Amino acid sequence: MPHITIVVTEDVITQVEAGQDHQRQLAVRGASDDISNLLDTARRENPIPISICETITLIAGDTDAFWRGHQGNDTQIADFDDLFALLRRRPGASVTFSW
Repeated sequence: MPHITIVVTEDVITQVEAGQDHQRQLAVRGASDDISNLLDTARRENPIPISICETITLIAGDTDAFWRGHQGNDTQIADFDDLFALLRRRPGASVTFSW
C-alpha cells in the first residue's frame, strides 16, 4: 500500500518565525518503496510530482522534503500551504498518509 509520512519540524518553524519564509518545507520521514524510489531521483533540476492519496500532488525537488519554493502551480502551492499550516500546529508530529 502506498504511503508517505511527513512532518513540520520545530527547526523549520523557528526559521519561519525568524522571517525566513523560504525555509518552509514538509520533511519526509518515511515512504513506501514506490514513493521512496521516486523521491530518490528528485532534485531541483529534476523535480518529481508525488501524488498523495491520489488527490494532492506536490513537487519534490529534494530527496527528503517538499519545499514550498518547488511547487509549480497555484493548486500545489495552496495544498502545500494548507498541509504546512495543519502540521505546524503540532511541531515534530509525523503524519502518515496511506492509500
